[in-house]
Amino acid sequence: MSSPKSRPAPTVVRLGDLSSIAVAVEHMVGFRPTESLVAIALCGPRERMGFSLRLDLPAEQDGDEVVGAIAAEVGRRMVFAKADAVMLFVYTAEPPADGFLPHRSLVDAVELEIGAPLREAALVTADRMWSYVCDDSRCCPPEGRPIDRQSPDAVKLAAEHALLGNVVLGSRDELLASVWPIGGIAAESMRQAQDRAVDAMLDLGVVAFSADVEAELDGLVDRFVDPRATVSDDEAARVTIALSDKLLRDQLLVRLSDPDAEALRRLLTAVARRAQPHDDAAVSTLVGYAAYVDGSGLIASAAFDRALQSDPDYVMAQYLDTMLQNQVSPDEVRECGLGSAGAVARMSRSRRRRR
Repeated sequence: MSSPKSRPAPTVVRLGDLSSIAVAVEHMVGFRPTESLVAIALCGPRERMGFSLRLDLPAEQDGDEVVGAIAAEVGRRMVFAKADAVMLFVYTAEPPADGFLPHRSLVDAVELEIGAPLREAALVTADRMWSYVCDDSRCCPPEGRPIDRQSPDAVKLAAEHALLGNVVLGSRDELLASVWPIGGIAAESMRQAQDRAVDAMLDLGVVAFSADVEAELDGLVDRFVDPRATVSDDEAARVTIALSDKLLRDQLLVRLSDPDAEALRRLLTAVARRAQPHDDAAVSTLVGYAAYVDGSGLIASAAFDRALQSDPDYVMAQYLDTMLQNQVSPDEVRECGLGSAGAVARMSRSRRRRR
């Protein structure tokens, strides 16, 4: 297979620029949060932004027990993420009143639970933000600080994500919908394409059909170097059905472990968007794995849920979902994927000899 294309180096956002960090958080979670608490783990000696966690804000009528449970969950997740420091962002439509920032009790409770320094905590509305930890009017005025989505850092960050085909969606529901299959007449067309692919696999046999699709993948991946690329029903169906061959699936899992496999990620996401139950467990699992190792836990969880709805006994989805729920770090998961490369190569050579 052709070697994956390099992708741009990651943008470094200055931690002192709160407005740029607020924009970065939107890119990390994939949508503009509403009525949400977002916790960011800062890791390593340079305290780079790593794992992110989004939870719904408690309602006004919720008592201390609910606030405490949310704080405990954030603390537990930050410990699992090995955070050296933490940043908190409270996204809400409720502005400060008489100088009092809403949800301060939640921020205070989280600070007690995280077991690491709280570098910053900010209240974020549609266009302004306030700090919970700074009351210096020279940098944190009472009227709040404007969120500048056109600052150099923010523009650079948005441009990098746009080059990769990633955009900030308007809501969590929009983000989750991007992981689920198309419906309507397009779905019926795809089901027919999957039937044709199954017939082709039965005519050739699983191994030969899988080998043919593996050969086709080079051209498809090269096409998806362009984020605007598309895939036809028959192309998507052949990939979907071929992934019933676990060796091909595992070959792609190894390739997805490479941080430079962006074109393959885009291709499989496009295939999964078209693929229909109950043939979509494998491709959904691969999309979930790619999201997981990239640190996109929400997308990964949705993709694994989809795989397990199609096939509740799909072991790879069960295994990865358990790792995600137990907060195994994306780097550790990626190392597991890369570590299986030798075994996959040996199985592939053995299969070729048998053929």
